[in-house]
Amino acid sequence: MPDNIQNVAIMTKVNSDEAYQTAKRVNLILQQKKINVFAISPLCDDKMTSVSVKSVKDLDIDLILAIGGDGTIDHYSWAIIFMIAGCVYKLL
Repeated sequence: MPDNIQNVAIMTKVNSDEAYQTAKRVNLILQQKKINVFAISPLCDDKMTSVSVKSVKDLDIDLILAIGGDGTIDHYSWAIIFMIAGCVYKLL
């Protein structure tokens, strides 16, 4: 993973224990690398900072991981658009 990635948000398939367990494993790996991990609700875990989908645009997120499949990306796509819009705004 590139050294410049400091903040990662994770979103998972809703009501999927498999996606939740995978997110927990990914979180442990990222935290070992000293990367801040944010859980986009409804994902909730006491080892990750919980954030709402709408608040993603206000955070300095370097990467969003979607765990679950195409539907997960479709479900949360507007969060990604907010993040990209925020990055574009910062460049202007």
